[in-house]
Amino acid sequence: MKSFPICPDLKIVSSKRNKRMVLSYKEGRFFLSVPLFVDEKTIEAFLQANASWIQEKRESKIKEGDVLFLFDRSYHVCFADQSWIKDDTLFYDPQSWLSFLAHFARPRLRQEFEETRKKFGFPYVELRFGHYRSKWGSCTPSKKIIALNIKLAFVSKKAREAIYVHELTHLEEANHSKAFYERLYLRLDDYDERMKEFKNLNLPLL
Repeated sequence: MKSFPICPDLKIVSSKRNKRMVLSYKEGRFFLSVPLFVDEKTIEAFLQANASWIQEKRESKIKEGDVLFLFDRSYHVCFADQSWIKDDTLFYDPQSWLSFLAHFARPRLRQEFEETRKKFGFPYVELRFGHYRSKWGSCTPSKKIIALNIKLAFVSKKAREAIYVHELTHLEEANHSKAFYERLYLRLDDYDERMKEFKNLNLPLL
């Protein structure tokens, strides 16, 4: 099958199990799942319809020479065959990046979270981590479990603390009720100001 100029690094996966076309991005590469016998003209039209999404992903990719902020510290990106950090340089490899980030971020997020929990007098909870697309954290009060998004590594400490306190407050008020926000603002009177950081956040693509 021919290469498509709009997405020359596209990998097409054709299968009779595919009922529709699905475009995805993983570890630095675009993938398109298609049903059997889909012609090139149909694929090209589909890619054109998703051109803005493709461009957005390309611009969010980590590039050589980028400056990346992790836990309020800046690192210069240098491509390598393994992801690791030395001094102020982040050696970046798309294949190992996610596992490195999880290994790097979890203990730091855990330490900060525990400091915040103790500071505000919350009880111990089980802490979990994940790569989530649409949430920064979640709380299951009945089980005393809080989950945090690994991508919190890329925001400021004040913004991270706002998420910690938000989720911890759900141990007392499960819903986003008036009582919930009263408790939240009592602890962080600048909560709204801290949360503004998330509105126009330009995160690196994971």
